[in-house]
Amino acid sequence: MKPEALVIGAGGHARVVGASLRFLGIDIAAFFDPGLRGGGKVEIAETISGAPVIGGLDELERFSADRYDAYIALGDNAERKARHEALRTAGYATPALVHPGSRLNFGVRIGEASCVCMGANLAAEVRIGAGTIVNTGALVDHECDIGAFVHLASGVAIAGRVRVGEGSFVGMGARVADGLSIGPGSIIGAGSVVLKDVPEGTKVLGVYH
Repeated sequence: MKPEALVIGAGGHARVVGASLRFLGIDIAAFFDPGLRGGGKVEIAETISGAPVIGGLDELERFSADRYDAYIALGDNAERKARHEALRTAGYATPALVHPGSRLNFGVRIGEASCVCMGANLAAEVRIGAGTIVNTGALVDHECDIGAFVHLASGVAIAGRVRVGEGSFVGMGARVADGLSIGPGSIIGAGSVVLKDVPEGTKVLGVYH
């Protein structure tokens, strides 16, 4: 982990990532807004966690992968995956970011470019894939296998030995019963309760049984 960071993203999740980096004592050189296309510049000076938002992704050319690590602060799973692949191709390291206010039990494994936010609780032998967000206060119980580029929203509670497929989204406050499988690319709506396996690409709202 290098002492200076570049953050890809300038929205709400970028503020979470920025605050976590500051909490860890990592300096932030700049934030980049992927929404600015074609060499777009920031018209009004903006800072996040005390660091400037300097423009679109073209501005990355001014920086060296040898000096900076890159952190992806994008809420959309597919966009996060695409940016991760581009950054790795460009030679950037993309470390996992784990807030010191989270709780990790023995045997937890966290993939690169993932973000474990303040108050998250990962129980024994949980596996988190690359580029996944475990948001504020989420609970993941023992031996769960959370795939790559998943987003577990704030307050989610996932019981033991659950598998969540790549690219899935589990909305705020949702509950998933033990031993189940959520197929890749699925969307579990906020506050939903999942009581049986969810096929790939399924959208769940309410009680799923």
